[in-house]
Amino acid sequence: MSKKWILLVEDVREDALLLGTWIARQTMEFEVVTAATLEEGLAFLERHNIDVILLDIGLSYGGEGAVVDAIMEYAEDRTLIVLSDREDEELALQAVKAGAQDYLIKGQVRDDTLLQSIRYGIERKAAQLSMQRINAQLQAAVRTMHRSNQARRTLVANASHELRNPLAAIQSCLDVIQRAGPLVKTQVEFLQGALRNSARLGQLISGMLDLASFDIGAIDLTLAQVNLTELIAQVCDATRDSARGRHIKIETHIGALPPLLADRDKLAVVLSNLLSNAVKYSPDRTTIRVEARLRNSDNQTFAEIQTIDEGVGIASNDIDRIFEPFHRGSHNTQSIAGNGLGLAIVKETVELHGGSITVDSQVGKGSKFTVCLPLTRQEDLADIYTRMALQMAGRTLTNLMVLEVVPTTDALDSSASLQSVAETLQKKFRGSDRVVVRNERNDLVVLLNDATRKSTPVIISKILEAFRGHTAFSTLNDGAALPLKIGMAVYPEDGKASEELLGAAAQHQVYPHALLGAGLASAGS
Repeated sequence: MSKKWILLVEDVREDALLLGTWIARQTMEFEVVTAATLEEGLAFLERHNIDVILLDIGLSYGGEGAVVDAIMEYAEDRTLIVLSDREDEELALQAVKAGAQDYLIKGQVRDDTLLQSIRYGIERKAAQLSMQRINAQLQAAVRTMHRSNQARRTLVANASHELRNPLAAIQSCLDVIQRAGPLVKTQVEFLQGALRNSARLGQLISGMLDLASFDIGAIDLTLAQVNLTELIAQVCDATRDSARGRHIKIETHIGALPPLLADRDKLAVVLSNLLSNAVKYSPDRTTIRVEARLRNSDNQTFAEIQTIDEGVGIASNDIDRIFEPFHRGSHNTQSIAGNGLGLAIVKETVELHGGSITVDSQVGKGSKFTVCLPLTRQEDLADIYTRMALQMAGRTLTNLMVLEVVPTTDALDSSASLQSVAETLQKKFRGSDRVVVRNERNDLVVLLNDATRKSTPVIISKILEAFRGHTAFSTLNDGAALPLKIGMAVYPEDGKASEELLGAAAQHQVYPHALLGAGLASAGS
């Protein structure tokens, strides 16, 4: 094993000689060289490969703390242990906070303490350097994945255009031929087959692009109060047409349900997929039940929706994979048309709403799918959107910035006024980020993906510009501070859940601020 080199920086010649000689007598694993001043030690570090630095923190060098600042430049890849007189203990602690592996107080070092500290310090430094290398590799991987994700976004957008447009043209041509008539029987059969297959291809393309959009975080929810009872009834009525030809009954048992904060169109797709699957996999002359009720769990109220059929059922070895893209049950399903994307889209959509979906099934007896969606009040809109943004930030490996903007004036006392500012902000952020109005709390929440603290001044300037453009503030001088409070939090440093981030944003005020107020006020003019 090769020797480790120790540089002892000590201005008391007798102490340096004593300590160096003692280490040499105790072990053969270290070789000690000495320097009488910090300048001499720094020059030695410039020229030689040193493994361990033993530093007297009380050396005379510049002002208070200058010794620590100077040595840390050379201690990035070396073990640093500081030696301190009792009156220098505060400086020693400062050095440890800056990156030193340990500190020892002179006169209190036992024979075994110094060598133990050196050996442990070497191990800790090696572990620290290893973690730094791993962290650098992870950051590089994150940057690569982020670039890859951006490329995938572009690919999905291009694919949507390149695949859907030609298919729409083909379908239009087929429609024209169908209306042109009259056609002979064989022509009608070929034409109907082409129309069916083009429709199936359209569904497949849409499903694949939807799943790709979920995967890269390009799906947004347009939340509004939804009459769930009415929506279920409409989807059931639309599905009865396909069920009636096979004498399949669809019964509904719906309890009293309050409005649900959800994306109505996407929720309709969820219900339609579940119900059409139930019809598809049910024998003729059977019954499908759709039930909906309120359910309480863990102090939260959910809307529980179930579709219960008497179909072929799902084999136990397929249950765990039933929501995977392109997976179809292996039991008596291959003869039934389908692409295996519907349930995957259902699961992604339900989870984007903060809900869950489960399935219970027995082969030959049927299946029961249960969707649970949390009931959310309008004032909790920011929490829903923040949770959505967190899911997308986690998928795309980006930061999420949460800003809470609270007017401190009655000039913006109506939700319409605040909505006007929100629409202006949406344009300033190019429509790619979410601006949420919490009407009942009279504030704005701005959610920005892939934003960092360094960009805070620019972001706040845009917010101030949007408010300055409102008629309520038209009489203010350009340089005057606006009657606003802006708080900020960043995922994942300030929290990993929506309530944590919103709470942190309410506590961490960035405008007006003693350091930023004047500069940001003028920047926003």
